[in-house]
Amino acid sequence: MSIQPPPEPPVDPPRDDLAQSARETHLLHLLASAATYRDRELDRRFEPLGLTVEKYRAMLAIARFTDCTMTELSQFTFIDRTTLTRMIDQLVARGWVTRGHAPRDRRHVVLALTPEGLAVGTQAVDVLTAANVEAVAGASPDQVETVIQTLQVVLRNLIPDPEQLVRVLTMRRPQADKG
Repeated sequence: MSIQPPPEPPVDPPRDDLAQSARETHLLHLLASAATYRDRELDRRFEPLGLTVEKYRAMLAIARFTDCTMTELSQFTFIDRTTLTRMIDQLVARGWVTRGHAPRDRRHVVLALTPEGLAVGTQAVDVLTAANVEAVAGASPDQVETVIQTLQVVLRNLIPDPEQLVRVLTMRRPQADKG
């Protein structure tokens, strides 16, 4: 007696209402998939440096925003405050980040990279750059630019807060972009 493979599951015919949004849905599915796989690969590559993608993003924000506050860090990294506090504790313990107080308001904690943190961050940028180049290998500069422009439109549609939109699109404080 031979074993028969199970029958293929039936495929529902496409519905017009689904087919119309399929491209947009597929775009965002591909975006999420690309981000997930890229982050996994970066975590693997960052491991020898003692970093994770989340720690790298936190250090990048701290480097970009002089006297970075925990609020700014949370807004830039999209990490909840409790997790972020534990992560900063780890970065401080490694000697990569310092905590201080804002000169104008001592209630606000400000963060800065140490020289050691800057050195690790510089190495991480090299790792990230190599991974990004590999990720877009085979895409033309025009294709890359089209994806960038499309994602900027998507972000403008998804981020209602103009200041947060500026942070995400430029990786800078909103007031830094004003006259």
